[in-house]
Amino acid sequence: MKIHFAIALSLVVAMLESPAHARPSDAAQVRQTFARFIAALAARDADAGLPLLSTASLTEWQRDRELALHGTRAEVAAQSPGRRLIVMALRHHAPKFLWREGSPRELAGYALGAGMADRDSLAAIEVGDVAVKGDRAGGQLFASGLPSGFRADFVREDGAWKLDLGPSLAPPGRA
Repeated sequence: MKIHFAIALSLVVAMLESPAHARPSDAAQVRQTFARFIAALAARDADAGLPLLSTASLTEWQRDRELALHGTRAEVAAQSPGRRLIVMALRHHAPKFLWREGSPRELAGYALGAGMADRDSLAAIEVGDVAVKGDRAGGQLFASGLPSGFRADFVREDGAWKLDLGPSLAPPGRA
């Protein structure tokens, strides 16, 4: 009887630990978030992409909007190259009604839907090894299997991993 019980218990434990029942790791969830964001960006689908952005990302859009509206030449010049590019894109390419009066969410939605990135290039981008530290994560980005020198950063909000654009855009701006 004890042997049958031990065998049955070991089978139950093995079934519970099988990949079919396992919860995806944080790293796997981060990779899924990145893949879903890239797919939304390639499809120009703001409705699919916006929920994958962190709250801080939308705050960044508000900051960029304020710089585009009210920033002096010196204030804009003091920003990283990546941020300067965003400010100039808002000033020169976004519809005036949107960048003057739109919410950060509307601005980010416009950017996602505008098709600013080449679909073929996006298809070649993936995130490599993901390092998770508490509610923050990041991973090296690869283009066509080669390291790009850039990272994607993520934050866990309400139990879901979100792309955090502020830290993700800082290194490209420095490059």
